[in-house]
Amino acid sequence: MPCAAPRRFLPLFAAALALLAGAEELPLAAQENEGQNKRVRAIDQRALGRLPSARRLRVPTPTERGRFVGTWSRIGPGERQAVQIRRAEDGSWELRLMWRRTDDFWLDTGWQKRKEYAYKGHDGFIEIEVDQERSNEHEIVARFRREQNGERKSVAAESGELVIHRSDTTGRTLSWHIDPMTTVVTVGEALYPDEEEKKIVDRRLWIMSKVAERMIEWDEILW
Repeated sequence: MPCAAPRRFLPLFAAALALLAGAEELPLAAQENEGQNKRVRAIDQRALGRLPSARRLRVPTPTERGRFVGTWSRIGPGERQAVQIRRAEDGSWELRLMWRRTDDFWLDTGWQKRKEYAYKGHDGFIEIEVDQERSNEHEIVARFRREQNGERKSVAAESGELVIHRSDTTGRTLSWHIDPMTTVVTVGEALYPDEEEKKIVDRRLWIMSKVAERMIEWDEILW
């Protein structure tokens, strides 16, 4: 069982997760040890403010109505995302994620399975690879991973299985769901043995609305 983050490790732990997560995306720990829960939640709140846990959000019921192809978007506290979905010439599914935050974070995967970027002077990358055999017209399954480098050669990495489906009576609502989502922070230049690696497990749920049946650019979206 993962141990609680020691006090001397909390500032670096929070900073690494904040770099990875941004204003809304820091997971709240779902560990068995309640003492650890309280300490990790304290890290979350100090780093990013008091935010609702994704654990309390209900995943909408899937529907076969509508279609994936087109542009979808959402607005969250301090951030916006847009997702585009299309079929390639060979019939395979392709995804494009655009993500902007008020802290100058900007990411556009540009239909690539792996996209490298820089944020606050540190390198990072995101990988979204669709499992074509498990994906169909009603559900898309993909492997998701994002890593962000930080101070003292720290690396914050989040990963999990991404499941995308439509919901509501018209099929114009999209669920972007990763459950479980594992976040691991490793420190290459650890000052103490017990700060080398920490892990928390939660989930991510983004609910998006369809804004266009075609691919439109970021500035064309009516935010």
